[in-house]
Amino acid sequence: MSGIDLVKKFIKDKGVKAEILLFQGTVESVEKASIASGVKPSQIIKTLLLKANGEVIAVLLPGNKRLDYKKLKAQLKARKVRLLYPEEVKKISGMNIGEVSPLTHAISKLKIIADTAVQELGEVLVGGGSIKSLVKIEAQDLIKTLNPKIGDISK
Repeated sequence: MSGIDLVKKFIKDKGVKAEILLFQGTVESVEKASIASGVKPSQIIKTLLLKANGEVIAVLLPGNKRLDYKKLKAQLKARKVRLLYPEEVKKISGMNIGEVSPLTHAISKLKIIADTAVQELGEVLVGGGSIKSLVKIEAQDLIKTLNPKIGDISK
């Protein structure tokens, strides 16, 4: 099943109020997604997959922010935190880096941490399962659907 099909299935299965947007060009980075969609980077939510003390976790972060590893380690009480390697991302999510959507069954089953800034946003865009798609969703619907732990993890 393609990444975009994984997203469509999750949205349908969970009854999520969201819209898949398709683009001519690629939107695999915050910069490209912002230009293609006309949406500010702060309203584009990055999904990062990491390993913390051996456990795979997902982090949701506004596109204008960077992950603060010290804050994340403190939140998780973890000694070691690292980004997953591309092959690990593919194996766990079924998607490549730049395609990852939090709106899939595989990602929703992980421990998810969202930066505090996410809950303050209105309409946002998240990865859509391919390098040519994004999903438009209200931040509150994203939080309600994924039930992440909320914490200050950005800089």
